[in-house]
Amino acid sequence: HRKKNSLAALKLALQPGEIGINGADNSIWMRGYNNEYFPLVPSFSALSFGVEGNGADDTDAILDAVEKCKGGKLVFPAGTFICKAQLNLDSIWIEGAGMGAGAAVQTILQFAELGTNAAIVTRLADTNSYSNRISNMRIEANSWHATLGCRGYGLDLEARIQLDSVMVYGFYKSNIYLHGGV
Repeated sequence: HRKKNSLAALKLALQPGEIGINGADNSIWMRGYNNEYFPLVPSFSALSFGVEGNGADDTDAILDAVEKCKGGKLVFPAGTFICKAQLNLDSIWIEGAGMGAGAAVQTILQFAELGTNAAIVTRLADTNSYSNRISNMRIEANSWHATLGCRGYGLDLEARIQLDSVMVYGFYKSNIYLHGGV
């Protein structure tokens, strides 16, 4: 059963187990049986946007996927995904298949040719009602080379974000830079 109201009104109207739509941003929420409320997010495979993960340049497909999956979850399978542009996260959950050198299955998001730009950025002005989230992946720089590598931050985080089982390494300035409203 679905109801469409503002989030505050929706929380008052939903019964345990019911799903409703927040009229302000069309996000879908569910009331659990212990009176907790949580958003339900649509999930998309990165492969459906042309991302290959075979070590070739996936930049255009990754940028397209991140833009089109706002408010949802973008799932990367195991593989090495090369990105040569900064990712600006706005209300998205990016999930991989695993991380760590000893993991049997790994998702590696490798950045190259960023100069002094950060690889992944969140900003307070960009964040809507959802937080950003990254889980189960390795985020790395290909090198510190002045033009071909990554001499900036790995993650430049100003807005809300949740990191779960994420390894960030190899960036020149710092792997993670926290500031502002984080």
